[in-house]
Parts: sequence; C-alpha cells; structure tokens
Amino acid sequence: MMRRRVLGSMRSAMLAPLHATIIESMSDPSLDRSAILLNAMRQTASGEGAVSLAATDTIQRWLDVMNEESPAAVLARAALAAAKATNGGNRRLVRDGLGFLARQDRSVDERLFTRQDAGVRWTLDSEELVAAVRRANLAVEAMHDLSLAFGVEFFELLGLRNLSSTMGEIFAREIHRGLSGKVGRNPNQDGYPDLIALTPQGVQYLREREDRGQMSDKSFWSPFPFGGIEVKATCGNTPAAAQVAKPKIGESRMSLLQSAEWKAHHRETNNLVGVFWDFVDGLPTFLAIFFRNDLCVDDWGRIVQPREGGGRTTSVSLMQRRGVEKMGQGWLVLPDNASMLTQLGRQRVFAFGDVTRYRFSRL
Repeated sequence: MMRRRVLGSMRSAMLAPLHATIIESMSDPSLDRSAILLNAMRQTASGEGAVSLAATDTIQRWLDVMNEESPAAVLARAALAAAKATNGGNRRLVRDGLGFLARQDRSVDERLFTRQDAGVRWTLDSEELVAAVRRANLAVEAMHDLSLAFGVEFFELLGLRNLSSTMGEIFAREIHRGLSGKVGRNPNQDGYPDLIALTPQGVQYLREREDRGQMSDKSFWSPFPFGGIEVKATCGNTPAAAQVAKPKIGESRMSLLQSAEWKAHHRETNNLVGVFWDFVDGLPTFLAIFFRNDLCVDDWGRIVQPREGGGRTTSVSLMQRRGVEKMGQGWLVLPDNASMLTQLGRQRVFAFGDVTRYRFSRL
C-alpha cells in the first residue's frame, strides 16, 4: 500500500521525467541500479535543482547503509525527499552529519548473548550496531516524512511513552535483520526476550513447540529457555513540569536531561540492549546503545502493580541506579558529538565519564 501511494505521487509533472528514466533503465539488467537512480536524479537537476538534489542526497545516504534495499523502496524514499523539498523542507544537518563511536575493548564474554552451554558463542558487534542505528534512523525519517505527506503527525499521535516503545521495537527489528539466522522474533508478543537465540537447542525447541501446537502459549516463550536479546528504549528524564516546561514532541531533551533508566515487566531481565534516543532536528533519533549480560534482580526495583483507575495497565520495574551505571559502563555505541557525550556521560545519567578512557573507532 505504501509503495503504491508513494509511486503514485511521482506521476506529477515535476517528477515524470525522473520516473520515466528510472523505469526505462530498470529494464536493462546489465545496468547498476545505484547508478541508475543517481543519474536519473541528476538528469532532472537542471529543471528542478533543489528538489532533485535533495532526493539525490537521500538516495546516496540510503544506498550507503541499505545495500540490499530494493530499487522500488529506494525510489519511494526519493519521492519522499522530493515532496519534502517542494514543501520548503530543510536538510537535517545535525542528524545527517551525525557520526558514532563504536567500542572495541569489550571482551567476547561481555558481548555474549547465548547461553554458556549453547555450543555456539554469538556476540553483539559494535560496528554492526552502528549500521543498525543508521538503518533505524533512516527508517524513522521515512516514517515521519510519509505520514507528514498525508497530513498526519504520527509521532505526535503516539505521545512520548508509546513513541519510546515504538523506537525500541524499530531497533529490535534492525538487530534481527543484522543477526539474521542467529536470532528470531519471539513468537509471543508478550514473550521474553524480544529476540530468541536460534542456537541448535533453540531451533529444536522451536520445532517441538510448532509440532505440538504451542506457539501461542506464553508460558513457553516467557522466558525462552535458550537465551536471546531483550531491547528497551529510553529518552531519559527531565525536571518536573512545575520546575521547567516539559519539552514537546520534536524538541530535544538533551540539555534538560537529569537521569535515565529502562523499565521492564520483571526483575529477571538480562541480556539487555538499552537504547537511548532523543529528538535531533525535530526527529526521534537513535544515539546510544548499551549492553549487559550480567544484570541481576538487585539491578531492578520492586515491581509496581497497576492500580485501579491509574495510568498503568501492566506491572513495571524501574532499573535501579546501580543497574544504570552498570549499563553505562557497558556502552557499545555513542554519538560522536562532544556536547551529547558530556550530557550522557554525567554521573546522574549514564556515568561512563570521559570516553577517551575507552578504545573505540569512529564511524
């Protein structure tokens, strides 16, 4: 549905030459699709320079990190870029130029997400996580621009709490994509962890549940007995509204950040990928990724049960300060931005301190 609508929007007179050039070129299997798309944009630049160049930039950035993306999907994103430009849209300079630090000094044992007796030792890789961050940020941008093209402020509709949950789900899917064949989505939407490890034992367990018709029974999937990865997202905490006006959807929270923690439904949560995000150039943006496989019950607070008439619908446990500091020391990806690093590294936030103490690469 999305693809039909987006491609339909390109039938306007402004984009007709671009559309025709690409479709015609796609019939020649000997041509490189990246060159086709980029050249088609450049051919239309003389008549609609601002629009075409904006779309060209989007295509190039997308191809850099999504080399398996289909031509139709790239074309759809080009149409979004063109639509944004015609509406006076500005380039997202800070967001587009954001680099990342990929940590290199954490051991295999510290990055392990499979059980010790699994027979395989699968780990999270910081550089692969940076690639996941970039893919996820582009996906968020496309979601925003597409919804806005139809006059729907999607992130406003979600509200901050649901938006944060959505960000966690988006990143979990990108981890799944990057670790294809090693992890799968938990068959139960309320299962734990979010991504199950497809070790030999895990695959055998999955087949047995399928054969016995037990795929929908939560008791078999929470917890999944053979390891995996849980993903939680946070945008941190700002002062009470009585002290300082709360940032609106689209406004950065970084300068007001007082603390941060993740929430879980039980205190046994471990193998946790902790995501931190904030608004950058008005868009939700993945900025930092943390991971620990040694969390314990004491790292989580007591379970708070929903009360009748209250705002909560499920039980929740807040990560304690000791758990947050443990996660902070376990960072794998950070933004390559001095002011952001200062804010995130503070003792009351993630407490990782001066990043020069660690070994990392810049990506």
